Amino acid sequence: SKTAMFFTQFMFFIILIYSVYLLGKLLWNERVGLFGAFLAGAFPGIAFFSRTFNTDIPAASLFALDLYLLFKTGFFKDKKYSLFANNFCV
Repeated sequence: SKTAMFFTQFMFFIILIYSVYLLGKLLWNERVGLFGAFLAGAFPGIAFFSRTFNTDIPAASLFALDLYLLFKTGFFKDKKYSLFANNFCV
């Protein structure tokens, strides 16, 4: 149904925005994270494709989340984040 499609895409859109924020905050500072999250949410392609069902938004959101987890592991030195990074790296 359209409702299920909308909520699935919306969930991945939120994961993308939050992952970009966390990645910017981890690599630089909170201000850069907020600015990056704003740009990712306001980017016309992402805003347009998040309303239709396709694999672009889920792939981008899981990639951003996996990239954040990879940096958070310290290149697999921290075991806690390594488990999450390995599960999302499919």
